[in-house]
Amino acid sequence: MKMKAKTLVQSWLEVELEFNHKTLADALRDLNKHLDSAHTHSRVREWEENRNGRGARLPREIRLYMAKVVLRHVLESSGVNASTLQSRAISRIAEQLC
Repeated sequence: MKMKAKTLVQSWLEVELEFNHKTLADALRDLNKHLDSAHTHSRVREWEENRNGRGARLPREIRLYMAKVVLRHVLESSGVNASTLQSRAISRIAEQLC
């Protein structure tokens, strides 16, 4: 069976909703607070579904934020204590990916 790759938005939602046990409202509030933005539920769903190509054109600051959330989860699920890593190290890895 061929598996479909997840987008960054789908991975971010999975981490926030399933592993961090947040609601979409909580995840969105954290994103907006961190980025000093006002994105809505419907915008996140557009990104997730790539409606009108929006998911493919995410602004870099949003990609970086989502990548950091996903990276922390991946590291922790691999046995790395991500809380001991400097935030700068996570940021540098995310920058290389985005």
